[in-house]
Amino acid sequence: MKRWVISIILILSLALVGGAGYMGFQSSRPKANKTMQAPPTVPVTRGDVQQTVTAPGQLIGTQETMLEMRVGGRLTEVTVRPGDAVKKGDVLARVDTLMLESAVRDAQAQLEQSRFKLQKAKRATESGAELAAAAKSLEAARLGVLNAQGNYSSTLLKADVTTEVQQAKFWADYWAGELEGAYLRMQERPQSESRLIQYEEAGARAADAHQHMLEITQDAQNNLTAARRSLAASEQVYLSALTSYDSLKNGDPVREAELQVMLDETKLTKAQIELENATLVAPYDGVVLEVKARAGETVAAGSGVVLLSNPSAVEVKSTVIEEDLPLVQPGQIVELYFDARSDAVVKGRVARIIPQRLSGDRPLYPVAIALDEIPTGLAPGMTADASIIVARHADVLRLPRALVRARSDGTAQVQVWLGDHAEARTVKIGLRGDQYVEILEGLREGDMVVGK
Repeated sequence: MKRWVISIILILSLALVGGAGYMGFQSSRPKANKTMQAPPTVPVTRGDVQQTVTAPGQLIGTQETMLEMRVGGRLTEVTVRPGDAVKKGDVLARVDTLMLESAVRDAQAQLEQSRFKLQKAKRATESGAELAAAAKSLEAARLGVLNAQGNYSSTLLKADVTTEVQQAKFWADYWAGELEGAYLRMQERPQSESRLIQYEEAGARAADAHQHMLEITQDAQNNLTAARRSLAASEQVYLSALTSYDSLKNGDPVREAELQVMLDETKLTKAQIELENATLVAPYDGVVLEVKARAGETVAAGSGVVLLSNPSAVEVKSTVIEEDLPLVQPGQIVELYFDARSDAVVKGRVARIIPQRLSGDRPLYPVAIALDEIPTGLAPGMTADASIIVARHADVLRLPRALVRARSDGTAQVQVWLGDHAEARTVKIGLRGDQYVEILEGLREGDMVVGK
């Protein structure tokens, strides 16, 4: 063999031996431990936990009035259409006043004739200073009766305070609900100074609202009662003066003339009132929802002509299921969502709970919700989704509800990631909210809990 061939064979042999030895050495070394991969985790955070009850419903008007014509006749004008906004005192409709104006003129003429006859009778029968003084007293008494009649008629016409009474009752009910809610919250945390202050403020407002309601309803009645008493007193004075006058005069012509004057004055007042009632005016600011008659039509007295609504007098009529009804209480805060105003979250409060099941297959109960404010763009009939906050714990440790499976004893077990391994922890839970669960014991803020 040639020398270069032998050299190549020797080199290859050494390479094979060395490679085998290296492989054996590597196979004899222990394998390194693989690093455990971190699982998905969720941190323990601090924030609010709240429990809510879902209550779908719709916005309804609480002040809708069908305005009626107080006298019948042919409508000469109807000045509004559905959707028109009107102010208190605006003319809405009017019936033909030709006959009513004629009746007023006839009554005025008849009254003037009666007064002339009265003066003529007085001149024919009066004699002496005493009789003249009695006649003067009688005239003063008659004027007193007329003034009292005018005051009573005016007071009677102005006694319609329906709108003010409804508003006063609404706010009285509202603040009564606020007071009850504040009292319940104070009972939850008796040591809370802020809740005590809220309770005292709600009590003061409720008392003021109730007092205002009593005053606004009593004022109208007091005025009417005072006017009626004044009229009765004036009539008594007149009858006394008339008796004194009759005792001094011979015959009855003056007395008969005076009675006729009073009768004709009453007829004139009635004719004037009917003429005024021929015009239908808005009793409060509102929006016309419906017009039930047109100009040229003939309507009877008492016929409804215009349906008027107060756009600021609304509430949400919602429903809750039977299981949620015990959780709902008056005064609870409500978050309202309207399809028509998807950009706004409207605040409100539970105003009333009607403990009467609605007809139907599902066990539903009505709940009335008062709005703290009314955004533009809303109208009665619009759907609303209400979220009634039945419990809220602020600034507490919390975890997403999906990570915590609560036991019957108020505890749960979670896995806490410690950087290289997971550790089982038993935690005590508090309020179980819609999205989060309150953590009372077992975890600290920032702990990483293994997700599921």
